[in-house]
Amino acid sequence: MAALPAWVQDLILALALILVNVATLVFYRSQLHPFWLALTLVVLETLPLAWRRSWPAAAFLVAGLPRSIYDSIGLGFAPLPLAQAIAYFTVIERCRPAARRILTVLLAIGIVRSQLLPGHTQPYDFTVVSLIFVTAGMAGVLSRTRHAYLQDAEARGGQAEAQRGAGAARAAAAARARIARGLHAVGAPHGSLQGGAGGAAGRPC
Repeated sequence: MAALPAWVQDLILALALILVNVATLVFYRSQLHPFWLALTLVVLETLPLAWRRSWPAAAFLVAGLPRSIYDSIGLGFAPLPLAQAIAYFTVIERCRPAARRILTVLLAIGIVRSQLLPGHTQPYDFTVVSLIFVTAGMAGVLSRTRHAYLQDAEARGGQAEAQRGAGAARAAAAARARIARGLHAVGAPHGSLQGGAGGAAGRPC
């Protein structure tokens, strides 16, 4: 069975995480006013995962904006920032070094800002959120390193195959040259003998 296209996999991931976050919010419905706004922001912060591999930086920024609004409103409960963590993982895995550094700085600013807002006075909030993003970043580094290793191994394998092919071609050419020289060496004495026999027949008795 063929694997699903990357965009389909990302869309399924986004929809699944939306269901998880919405189900989480339902348990805290009494604390969320207005509830519809909380649902809307949770959906908006998760949908960008659908294009995370095509535009990782854009997906990360678009996912972060609704979350920032959600925290600023102070609804009293917020689901774990899993969508943002997955988007950050993709940034570390796929973006260029300059983009990774800039987006990491923006992430750090966002985390600190959210912790300074009312309702985020518990120290474990900062610890849990930081641990989530540090884990996502490390996973991104490992994934990028693995991809680079596999690409390098594939390139080395291609070069080795090309070298083997070139060596086989040289060996075949050398073998043909040896055969040609051998045939020439066998044919030359035979021609000499024929010439000598003809000359002797032409002389008078």
